[in-house]
Amino acid sequence: GVDGPDPVWLFGNLLPRLRATVSLAEFDQNLYKNYKGHKLCGYYEFTKPVLMIGDPQLLKNVMIKDFDHFTDRRCSVFEMKEVYGMFTMDTIASIAFGVNILTELVITAQCVLFYIAGYDTTATTLSFVSYCLALHPKIQQKLLEEIDQVLQDCDNDITFEMIQNMTYLDMLIHFSNISFILVMLSKSKLTIPFKFNLPILTGLESFVKPTKIPVINSIIFYATQVFVHSIHRDPRHYEDPEKFDPERFSQSAKSGRSPMVYLPFGSGPRNCIGWRFALMEAKVALVHILKDFVFIPSKKTQVPIVLERSSGLLKAIDGVWVRIVTRTES
Repeated sequence: GVDGPDPVWLFGNLLPRLRATVSLAEFDQNLYKNYKGHKLCGYYEFTKPVLMIGDPQLLKNVMIKDFDHFTDRRCSVFEMKEVYGMFTMDTIASIAFGVNILTELVITAQCVLFYIAGYDTTATTLSFVSYCLALHPKIQQKLLEEIDQVLQDCDNDITFEMIQNMTYLDMLIHFSNISFILVMLSKSKLTIPFKFNLPILTGLESFVKPTKIPVINSIIFYATQVFVHSIHRDPRHYEDPEKFDPERFSQSAKSGRSPMVYLPFGSGPRNCIGWRFALMEAKVALVHILKDFVFIPSKKTQVPIVLERSSGLLKAIDGVWVRIVTRTES
């Protein structure tokens, strides 16, 4: 039926993760590479089988066309995560407490939601963007030139419209979202009967009624999972994916590939509800900093950066350190 690694009793295929011998990104990448010729593969989370999906067309069905079947989804020297954490916390607090809501319970729920969804994710994205700019001065210089030009055109008034006109900044942020993907995997739990009716699944049994979860060759899958991290690292979608190059998100480059291979916020009706806010927050932070300062490497800047293997999110072992100097000093 579905190819995949042999599971270990009780633990399934999670022992490497439980022992922290591989990071979540490495676990995902290993599966993706080992079964790259397949549209999907399977593995076990303890005793529960999970479908891993890496095909853009199949992703489109799961995340957009048939999204209602998959509703339960589980993306001078400073440590930049700490710096940006203060900024995102302040921004989120302002937004959360500024909402006109009535009850204490709703206020608490809103604050927790804003914190979980927006604090760590945006701070982490910004810290890795700063790191990459410090290591790629030519790219940083091109961004500085755009910031200077746009600020000059709008009399140094940073507005929503001004940020929207910054095409290179937009390309940079979008490329950073695939280079340092925060949510490595996207999981959906089936809640009602669903049948994959795609030519790529020829030879596999259909998902059978009356079960509420898919069955392939008598194996019942309780969820599907998307290779978000590995799709973003696939050279079939992004040539030389390890190279930091914002031009991958020029209009011409984007028009040449499927939108289903850009998934930092998910896709379809159940994508991240705050993705526009997150992008705008990150862009505003960078413009405010880079209009006066630049990022450069320091003695504490780790090259290459090493990620924690015990964390389910993207996190550098020793932090993300760069030096911030005034533009006149640089």
